[in-house]
Amino acid sequence: MSCGIDEIDTIGESCREALAAKGITNTNQLFRRCETAKGRAELARITGLKESDLLRWVLLADLLRLPELGKGYLNLLCAAGIHSIEHMRAVQVDALMTRLAEAKRKARNPKKVRMPSVAMVERWITQASRVSSTVA
Repeated sequence: MSCGIDEIDTIGESCREALAAKGITNTNQLFRRCETAKGRAELARITGLKESDLLRWVLLADLLRLPELGKGYLNLLCAAGIHSIEHMRAVQVDALMTRLAEAKRKARNPKKVRMPSVAMVERWITQASRVSSTVA
């Protein structure tokens, strides 16, 4: 699933503008350009963005490959400390549910934050265990 890069809270306005200037406005485009270290280095060179930021964002975009995740949960997962498929694969359901509830409570507008069900989180973790991250 792809979403606009403006829907990833950790990508600030000036960074979104720098990416858009190079034709990157959604997570699929970001993923294609930043999947490899060479791609991130090149994009960092031409945009002035940090390679570490590009890596962080492409790992989030990689999470969207999990079939049931959806963009509505990406920022909540990030706030709960899940930043990659590897993180998702390593977490226990109960621990993640606790972290998600805390992240929701701390959100600017908690009433607008959707909380996933335990069954959904279990499926995400199962899906993550079956998917290999292709980010190098």
